[in-house]
Amino acid sequence: MGVLKRLIALGAGIYLIILAIGTLGKGASAVATLLQTLGVGGPVSAVGLGWIGAMILMSGSPVASIALTLLDQGALDRFESMGMICGSRLGSGFVILFVGFLHDHRSRQHGRTAYIGAAAFFIAAVLCVPALTVGEWLLRDPAVLERLRMSGGSNVDSVVDMLMRPALMLVGMIPWPFLVFVLGVAMLLVAFKVLDHALPDVSGTSPRFAGVSSVLFRPPVMFLVGMIVTTLTLSVSVSITVLVPLTAKGYVRRENLFPYIMGANVTTFVDTLFVACIVKHPDALPVVLIFMLCVAALAIPIVFLVFAPFQHGLDRLSSICVRDPRRSIAFVLFLFVTPLILLFAS
Repeated sequence: MGVLKRLIALGAGIYLIILAIGTLGKGASAVATLLQTLGVGGPVSAVGLGWIGAMILMSGSPVASIALTLLDQGALDRFESMGMICGSRLGSGFVILFVGFLHDHRSRQHGRTAYIGAAAFFIAAVLCVPALTVGEWLLRDPAVLERLRMSGGSNVDSVVDMLMRPALMLVGMIPWPFLVFVLGVAMLLVAFKVLDHALPDVSGTSPRFAGVSSVLFRPPVMFLVGMIVTTLTLSVSVSITVLVPLTAKGYVRRENLFPYIMGANVTTFVDTLFVACIVKHPDALPVVLIFMLCVAALAIPIVFLVFAPFQHGLDRLSSICVRDPRRSIAFVLFLFVTPLILLFAS
């Protein structure tokens, strides 16, 4: 019965994701009009948009999916879509930092959980910002785009259209496009919540994690564990939250946080790849694949070649930012204002 429930939840979650993407597409015109009115445009502004979206939704995965939907409907170009995906990763790191900051404040144990959040944000920035720069350069190469574009998906599209048509006809009866877009966002959040029930338990108190501390002290192993756990949870925020009880129980040392978080940032795009296969824009899959491969190409050499100096520098930087309450507040406020500045950057 447990397996059956997980399979039903998996099917329902996939159906809701596909339905949410279709609903977002029907309401994307309102978002495009809003962005034009606000004068938002360009990859830098898109980074701010993705960052703010992840802050509002408390997760980066739905925002990355929304970026692909806006690309499909012409509200964003492929460079802006990649920028918004990059911003969603930075916003996800900020969410972890903010939650850790509040946890430390309530528990009166300053700096413990916020340190994990600071490390998560800095790793996301170190990996995603250069990946965005390289990725935009690769997107300008027609040969690269042509090799990564999907072909022969007409049969899949017809099946999806057949399954979604009745529900989307009801959605199309709503006369306000912006309300339709908000409904699509809500569907997307529910879809990811439903998928949580289909995924295995990877909580820090699970007995599966007991007795593994002897092998978790190696950076390459932690890198792979971060990739696997994030693939199972489909969320960097969830998979990194697993580190809190593991660290408290002594299973994971402080220096092992960094390769784990780096691995999580590589495979966090699994669900976004699925969405890229659903939307009909030919550049959706290349945008996600290129960005994901660029992140992996940066993370793997760091973990296997220069991890010690990288870990030392990042540990020092993260510790400085959350060393005392005033500095933590200033750091959180700075990262809260930064995406607003980026959003309106020309």
